[in-house]
Amino acid sequence: MKLCELKDCTGCMACYNACHFDAIKLITDKMGRIVPEIHQDKCKECGLCAKACPALNPVQKNTPQTAYAAYTNNTDDRKTCASGGIATVFSRLFVENGDVVFGSAFADNQVQVMMASDDKQLEAFKGSKYVYSFPAYSYRQVKDYLNKGRKCLFIGTPCQVAGLKAYLQGRDENLLTVDLICHGTPPMAYLREHLNDLGLPENVRVAFRGEKGFNLCAFDENSKELMSKPHEEDTYFFSFIKGLTYREPCYSCQFACPERVSDITIGDFWGLSSDALNGYRGRKSVILINTDKGRDYFEKTADRITYEKREVSEAVNGNEQLRKPSRIPADRTVFERVYVEKGFEEAVKATSIYKTISKYRIKNFILHYPKMIKKKLLK
Repeated sequence: MKLCELKDCTGCMACYNACHFDAIKLITDKMGRIVPEIHQDKCKECGLCAKACPALNPVQKNTPQTAYAAYTNNTDDRKTCASGGIATVFSRLFVENGDVVFGSAFADNQVQVMMASDDKQLEAFKGSKYVYSFPAYSYRQVKDYLNKGRKCLFIGTPCQVAGLKAYLQGRDENLLTVDLICHGTPPMAYLREHLNDLGLPENVRVAFRGEKGFNLCAFDENSKELMSKPHEEDTYFFSFIKGLTYREPCYSCQFACPERVSDITIGDFWGLSSDALNGYRGRKSVILINTDKGRDYFEKTADRITYEKREVSEAVNGNEQLRKPSRIPADRTVFERVYVEKGFEEAVKATSIYKTISKYRIKNFILHYPKMIKKKLLK
């Protein structure tokens, strides 16, 4: 048996979940990516891994029926969610009805797909995670719940949704899928190296959006803030924004297009007209309704959000990832070569992106230095 080529492997782990004989082992390649590999001694050549691979068996996509600009009516969620809080709205209604939700959270020094069945567990799903989320055996868990007649909500990247659907082989009547508009997924190894270089302890909780915008923030187990850095000054965050650090297939992503693989697509509503939602200035989400199942569920949550119907073309034109994959930066080959030899920080420093980071650091220091001195004098 053979899996798809490495250049096509998104790390969705559908094959890993599909193998009944534990013949799929996980390795970390030279670029820090977790990739599946067949353990030939255990393989029974049943073919389930290949049948579950969305790279080998493309999953049906749907043209969005409707687009909405929206934000949650819950004021607390508006403060703690990365965008308009729509994922939390969808999730909360599921658990209130006694159903389960699968989403991504920091746990055991990595980001991984986990199950939540109450509000407390849902809190860990809040916030953007600009890093690869390891699915583990979550698809098996979804299947077990579905077989027991339970309803499941799965929120993930488009390739994870495709992996789950390919794994389930159409047995998804009680499943609602929501995909997140995705730029790309850097390996968790990069973020671990970076946090270690900053002198932060393991298992810190990381957020990529603070109260002041796109900041890399780190918190301890008591939610005390240990660090907050503007994205343009941080090597990990800025290299992510510039598309330097993604997995190889992200640059040719088959899901970066208007047609969507899920029931509902959500993300930031970039390019939204300023007069939308009565000029609301807070964070706003885009909601693309892709299937009738998605529409039915949206209508159940409509009283919990403030929303306005928009043209699908407005959402697509405002977000490049709804039109085409991220472009490969010119310095990508430099980053790869240096990473193998010297690790993440040195690899970023070897690129032109680091020169831009250095300029931002100087600029921000000049801008904030007078304020820093004034604050110290007042003390």
